[in-house]
Amino acid sequence: MAVAFKVIKFNVPQTSCSEAFETKEPVEFRHKIRLDEKDNRVVDVALRSFKFEVLYNGAVEDFEIGGQEVNLRFEGNGHDSGQVVLKANLRPRKGLATADPAWQFKGQVEALVIAELEPLK
Repeated sequence: MAVAFKVIKFNVPQTSCSEAFETKEPVEFRHKIRLDEKDNRVVDVALRSFKFEVLYNGAVEDFEIGGQEVNLRFEGNGHDSGQVVLKANLRPRKGLATADPAWQFKGQVEALVIAELEPLK
């Protein structure tokens, strides 16, 4: 059994703090991803790093964090490929973010995809 690692980088453009940002990036391995006893691909995604900035009317601001979310998942679409889905949100206190659309965030997220590959023949 071989274990493979891939780093996927996401850029999060300026996004309103009142809604979550979601995007997908493709990932492909050189060999087939191994199936477990229930025919599920043996692959997972971990958060490697992230950096967000909050903006108010386009200028970087400090604020009291009301909530933050970084969610990653793998969606398979083949024997050796799939996509990593990122859902991210950063907001000041909830009432402030939803009441004022001038609050935005931007940043970067790195995901680490870990897969068990079928043995080479």
